[in-house]
Amino acid sequence: MLKLSIIDANLNRAREGLRVVEDIERFYFKSGKFADLRKLRHRLAALFADDYENLVKSRDVARDKGAAISEKGRKDISSALRANIARAGEALRVIEEITKLKNVEKSGRVKRIRFRLYEIEKDFVIKLCKQKN
Repeated sequence: MLKLSIIDANLNRAREGLRVVEDIERFYFKSGKFADLRKLRHRLAALFADDYENLVKSRDVARDKGAAISEKGRKDISSALRANIARAGEALRVIEEITKLKNVEKSGRVKRIRFRLYEIEKDFVIKLCKQKN
């Protein structure tokens, strides 16, 4: 059950981070590239679709020590973007490692999603640098 809780919490974290980045791409940068992020989010959800019920059952929100941790404010869109890319990447890495304990093939698919996110991060950094110049 512990492994399921770890995967569930990090799936939520990864999807939330990806969604924030997706919306920044769509509404702030007004780019059609948000579809790449949506595809990543959907690929991740599809990977664990068969486990959905067990993942949700493993949740214990009332006793989750991390639920009360507050976050710092963001100073600008760039800091929100960086924080959410980092959140998604870190969560994907946790999912990859925990999934590796039982399903190496699925773990490899999560790794590919993580590395695609790194490519997207580079694209964002380039965009943000162009905006500054």
